[in-house]
Amino acid sequence: MIVPSILSLAQARLPLGGGQVSAPLSYELMPGALVVVDPQGTPHATALADACVGLAPPLAGRVLFQGRDWQTMGATEAEEARGQIGHCFAGGAWLPHLSVMDNMTLAQRHHGLLPDAALALRAAVLARQFGLPGIPVGLPGSLDRRDLARANLVRAFLGRPSLVILEEPRRDLPHDITVPLVQAIRRVRDRGGAVLWLTVGGALAEPAIPADARYRLAGGRLIPLRAEMAA
Repeated sequence: MIVPSILSLAQARLPLGGGQVSAPLSYELMPGALVVVDPQGTPHATALADACVGLAPPLAGRVLFQGRDWQTMGATEAEEARGQIGHCFAGGAWLPHLSVMDNMTLAQRHHGLLPDAALALRAAVLARQFGLPGIPVGLPGSLDRRDLARANLVRAFLGRPSLVILEEPRRDLPHDITVPLVQAIRRVRDRGGAVLWLTVGGALAEPAIPADARYRLAGGRLIPLRAEMAA
């Protein structure tokens, strides 16, 4: 039986910001996989993440989520698909007029994937796992950057995402966040989801991160770390 990929790039030339464009990229992120990519800069990480969730159309080729091309999905279908994706955003991407709790749960509540009570309970459990004393209730501007970074992780793993995209997930956090972060990743992988970790440097070759594959985006191409080390 052929197992469909979670995310697939098919000869996709992706906009990388600053007028840069990738070479044609072909890759399949399979269920249960963790892949770490160093995109060589935060703007490239955000551009790559936007392409993976269908917000930045490829200039050529295709980007598919669960076998469906983002560019041929209708608006409702694409919105429902994004409801299955957890995202730790570089810089947070918080709506300043909503509480951190509302920011964290907004997507899940919109898609109705969990009852509100179950959602709040799950958020509280994740908050404690990532080092928060409970669910943050203030506005984003009232929390320090470390607590916001922890809340960013809670938002990414809340619900049962099929795909989790992590943009520099340890920014502003102590290194010991790696343990609960890897545990949360393991739960996603165990139920057949996939994780794309975008890092600027650090995590690419880190043994504590049990990645299936590691790449550097160089010259617009995905270069396997093992090939780079052998060169």
